[in-house]
Amino acid sequence: MSESDSVFYPLHIGCSSQTEFLDTQRLCRRLSQCYLEECVFPVLLPALHALLEESLKHHCTQKKRRTFNGCDFLTEWLYNPRPQIQVPPTPEQAAVLIQAFWRGYKVRAHPEVQELRQWQRELREKSCDINKTVQDFWTHQENRVWSELDALVDGADPHVEAGVYIEVVPPTPQNRALYTPTPAEKTELLTPSTHTAAS
Repeated sequence: MSESDSVFYPLHIGCSSQTEFLDTQRLCRRLSQCYLEECVFPVLLPALHALLEESLKHHCTQKKRRTFNGCDFLTEWLYNPRPQIQVPPTPEQAAVLIQAFWRGYKVRAHPEVQELRQWQRELREKSCDINKTVQDFWTHQENRVWSELDALVDGADPHVEAGVYIEVVPPTPQNRALYTPTPAEKTELLTPSTHTAAS
């Protein structure tokens, strides 16, 4: 079969913009135009509009150098046109999330935790200097410890007779110890020694 004997069949392609046509020269032009109008432009034109809006947000028309990359934005917009739908958790993961929430709720409901959270809230509202706050805290703690220590020493007469050694460690970096002597040591301290008088 030679080329002259070959049979050509006309193609009838429907296009929304034009009626059917048979001319092969015009067919290629109309096909590409039809493809652009029906497939490319409906997707590309909103993307270009979003690109223009985003570039205006980043002041690309006013700055010479910028961090905004139009190609990256178009790629992201075309391939990810909406945020990803979060995958629902499995029943085991959902149970862990619910249990963690419930445990956190139960802990936050404790009075001590409520008091701590209230104190933190008040501290944030004050916006105090942290150094002053820490200094005031330690001053308060030292005063409390020393007042308790004074009360302990005042009421410690029966313990002193028994020879009890009391060591008080305040919550400050300095360690202080209070030593109550035994009755034998008391008498040694109160009676003058001949060795000290001779020397």
